[in-house]
Amino acid sequence: MKHYAPPKFCIGFDTASRCVFKHWKGKSFLILDLTVALPQYRRKLELGEAFTTTALYKEPNLLSRLTYDVYFKELECADLILCGSEFVKKSCLEFGINENKLAIVPYGVDLLKFHYNENLRTRSDKIKFIFAGSVGYRKGVPVLIEAWKNLMSKYSNIEIHFYGRVEIDIPRDMPSMKFHGFVDKSELVSAFNESDIFVFPTHFEGSASVTYEAMAMKLAVITTPSSGSVIEHSKTGLIVDPDSADELESAMTALIENRELREELAENAYQRAKGLTWDHYGKRLHDVLLGQCLLTSRL
Repeated sequence: MKHYAPPKFCIGFDTASRCVFKHWKGKSFLILDLTVALPQYRRKLELGEAFTTTALYKEPNLLSRLTYDVYFKELECADLILCGSEFVKKSCLEFGINENKLAIVPYGVDLLKFHYNENLRTRSDKIKFIFAGSVGYRKGVPVLIEAWKNLMSKYSNIEIHFYGRVEIDIPRDMPSMKFHGFVDKSELVSAFNESDIFVFPTHFEGSASVTYEAMAMKLAVITTPSSGSVIEHSKTGLIVDPDSADELESAMTALIENRELREELAENAYQRAKGLTWDHYGKRLHDVLLGQCLLTSRL
């Protein structure tokens, strides 16, 4: 900042932009790209009706309190806030952020890397579920395991594969549950091609890229509103309450028992993913920035 004049536009990311935004406020058009919903909104969801604004500052974790402060300062300085999903936008509105500053711009997927190929898809009598992400509380894994235990007692032709680092203590002695740890993208693509259903009951995201990837790989998807995905319930996937093992079990049961529904949702998701490339993202971002620039006479 000492060596450069303020640019006409400055795009920063959450928790990495406070100092720059403070220095260039009023000198540049400041754009904050939120990669995840506001962490203070997560706290609100956790406390429910017991939540109050002052509760944020009574958070026992000092780092969390400092993070809330950084977010609030960046949000205040920003002239435009990019939200990857309706979920991210809602988190801002819940804390009084001016809606005129908020723009939803869904993310994209690399269709060359996540390329569905019918000839590579492995079929067997087994119905394979796949989960990808950190295997922990935030991603809803305890809820998923609770639902899975009930499904195991009803179906002998199902299995679930977890891809990601295991962060919590979970049972690993069930033969229908397999843990593969962290893998690179090429291995994940192969795993997607060998699966039937992607399940991701997460509690808190921005706009989870893995849901876009599963759509591009022509999988039926079960996820939650908190994933920030572009899945439309009963059209391109199934949306469930992140806190309800019963609801998750019902959705998984529906896809186990109804192959036509499974394939219909997978096909619809696949077609939707074709309009969600990173080139499409760039076009949407261009249109949003151009519109804001015209409104503020920045051009």
